[in-house]
Amino acid sequence: MTSDISIFSMKLPRTYIRSIFARIINILYCMYKKISCSDEMCLAIIAAVFLFSRVVYYLLDISMTMGGWLLNQSFLKTDLLQSIFYLHIQPPIMNLLYGILMKFFGDYWLMYAHIIFIALGLCLSIALFLLMRRLGVSPSWSLFFSVLFIISPPSILYENYFYYTYPSATMLCVAALFLHKFITVWKWKDGCIFFFLLSALVLTSSFFHPIWFFAIVVLFITMFSNRRKMILKLAAI
Repeated sequence: MTSDISIFSMKLPRTYIRSIFARIINILYCMYKKISCSDEMCLAIIAAVFLFSRVVYYLLDISMTMGGWLLNQSFLKTDLLQSIFYLHIQPPIMNLLYGILMKFFGDYWLMYAHIIFIALGLCLSIALFLLMRRLGVSPSWSLFFSVLFIISPPSILYENYFYYTYPSATMLCVAALFLHKFITVWKWKDGCIFFFLLSALVLTSSFFHPIWFFAIVVLFITMFSNRRKMILKLAAI
């Protein structure tokens, strides 16, 4: 009688494990030294890899699903705005999006929701690259980590699940990008987009409580007291 032996149950010598990690680090270092491209070329590669990977996953029959946390369809179809207004246990944006898609596209609403989430994924991938570049990461490493995120299983999972997680992640990353631009050049446009995204997060996920928003405003006023009026006006908008 024979038994299957899993590779994960084998105890490998430490020296062998160290040699594997050393080879991986060496490969990554060679990639870092050899790959040299402009930001525009890196963005084009990111877009190409993203679109190609999504076509592959589509051919593998990976489709979008929805959870049971949304409002009843009958409520959203008959009286969308009143249903959203009296919903106090959830932020309104996801149910509002759900209701609008149902009203316009009927039984095909999930397909159009999938298109929206794919667009959010591309936006998130580009924002991730641009944020790393603004933080001083080299183009090659920024490209590498962006591509790694694009093809990662968690990214595919949440992109195909109609839930607030993926939109929240996109808004957080884009908000971080405009935050860096805002505190660098102090332009009204960047600050307006930053605070708008924070407000949208509060209206999307219950994890981001209004107290969280006000705490960020207070923190900004404390850290940048010379820009107090500007920050208060932007937060009020």
